[in-house]
Amino acid sequence: MVKKLTCLFLIMVFVLTIGTSVFAATVGQQLTSPEEGWRRYDNKDTKINYIGNWNKTFSSDSRFYCDGEYWGLDSTASFNFLFYGSKLRFIAYSDAAGSRSTNIEITIDGNIYNASMPTSNIIQCLYFE
Repeated sequence: MVKKLTCLFLIMVFVLTIGTSVFAATVGQQLTSPEEGWRRYDNKDTKINYIGNWNKTFSSDSRFYCDGEYWGLDSTASFNFLFYGSKLRFIAYSDAAGSRSTNIEITIDGNIYNASMPTSNIIQCLYFE
């Protein structure tokens, strides 16, 4: 089954499952490497279609996955991609300063899910599963 995803929020990295998985991490925790059964994709992947206004920052800071971070600059910022699978995680930098959106809408196959970014400084934070 093909899944179509459109999201209105910033993204640092997302991960998809391949095969079986043990779910150890929970939303709000730091997840600096993929857990068994998960495959990680970088925000620079050419299969991601960015729409609207985005800031794309690259850094030599090794704490960021693949040295980069993208964030939407206004409400026109969204992205989409197609994937095959039944499990999906989003990982991003959460910011205690409150400069990130706290109302994130994720649409998967026409179903709307809401996610909130934790309000603490966590690099590579799991915030949606």
